[in-house]
Amino acid sequence: MSFRDMTVECFLEELASKSPAPGGGSASAIAAAMGAGLVSMVVALTETSEMPEDDSARIKQTGLRAEALRAELLRCADEDTAAFNAVMAAYRMPRKTDEEKRTRREAIQTGLKGAANAPMKTLELAMEGLHLAAYMAQKGNKNAVSDAGVGAQLFNAAACGAIFNIEINLSSIKDADFVSRARAKVAAYDLEREKLRKGSLDAVSERIGAN
Repeated sequence: MSFRDMTVECFLEELASKSPAPGGGSASAIAAAMGAGLVSMVVALTETSEMPEDDSARIKQTGLRAEALRAELLRCADEDTAAFNAVMAAYRMPRKTDEEKRTRREAIQTGLKGAANAPMKTLELAMEGLHLAAYMAQKGNKNAVSDAGVGAQLFNAAACGAIFNIEINLSSIKDADFVSRARAKVAAYDLEREKLRKGSLDAVSERIGAN
């Protein structure tokens, strides 16, 4: 069953079970999807008729993109669990003969790359969402600015969670070029993430104080 078809209670029960999947990767994607939902809400509550045309158009586009992100991130949750299951299936492959051992090693490495790529996609989308939330914290309805801030925090948590899941898989991948490229991308996103997190929270605090 796709996570998009689960009730919240069912998902949480599955997350809390002894089954290793869904785990932190899928939870991170769903946290980001919640952040996207909050951005959509703030957009819906923001009156743009008296705004400058550029801001009005950007808010409209922000709402459209937030809706698309929510759907994409729910797919990421499914993909993360599927990637983890593929790694587990590779580890269960037979290893009696030299050929079986070689095939198993290759399958494990392929699976680990998939298990690193899945949260990398979540990270990319969470970063995009953090930009949207930061913008709505500045321009959205002042009475809903706290919701924009919560959205930013959810995207931030999702990005941090995705990074953890990328790194734990990279630690077992033997392809040095793959690992180097992935870590360079993570480092760049992490630096940007902290700037956006701080900027969005500063905007929320300033606008709440101005109420």
